[in-house]
Amino acid sequence: MTKATVMDFLTEYSVRAYHCGDHLKFLESIVQKLRITFKYGLARGSAHAFACFGVHLLGPGNDPEGALRMAGLAREIMSRMERFSRPTNALTLLSIAYFIEAWSFPREHVMETLQ
Repeated sequence: MTKATVMDFLTEYSVRAYHCGDHLKFLESIVQKLRITFKYGLARGSAHAFACFGVHLLGPGNDPEGALRMAGLAREIMSRMERFSRPTNALTLLSIAYFIEAWSFPREHVMETLQ
């Protein structure tokens, strides 16, 4: 199997695990994608892996700053690998915009309003 095929499979697996509520399988698939990225270099699902890790940091980890850093890294990877990452761009942008930015940015604005 090629690196792209494995990353595509793990991307689909992580999405299904997240929607089924199986957090352990979700995290396992994300860690596998990150391992492949660190070992073999950037691939089609690398940006999605970092975005999903940001989702994990925002959830149980409660680290909005770390999640935003992962979202920024995912956007940077997407811009560098524009041609190769097109199949996963929509999933990556959904993870960044809906799960990370929507839950990280308003927190600061709400705190300013309450003060």
